[in-house]
Amino acid sequence: MEVHDSLESTHCAEMLKALGDPIRLRIVDALRTGPQNVGDLAESLNTEIATVSHHLGILHAAGLTGAGKTRTLQSVSAQRRRSGDFGLTPG
Repeated sequence: MEVHDSLESTHCAEMLKALGDPIRLRIVDALRTGPQNVGDLAESLNTEIATVSHHLGILHAAGLTGAGKTRTLQSVSAQRRRSGDFGLTPG
């Protein structure tokens, strides 16, 4: 008998794992106000650009951030789902 996974447990676990680092939580919090480029994020978090880029990659792989290019800057934003909770509840 196949059991329906209404929580999408594997996907939720991946997102929670991505949020399981203090720097990544600070990044998501900083992005709640709107898109920012990586340099601005690094400056506001008092963290190296390479470190922020690394953590953004993990958040992006988990579907928690998105990126868009405006001219030569790349801005990053938090991905909000229908429920507005950054994807922590299955849609």
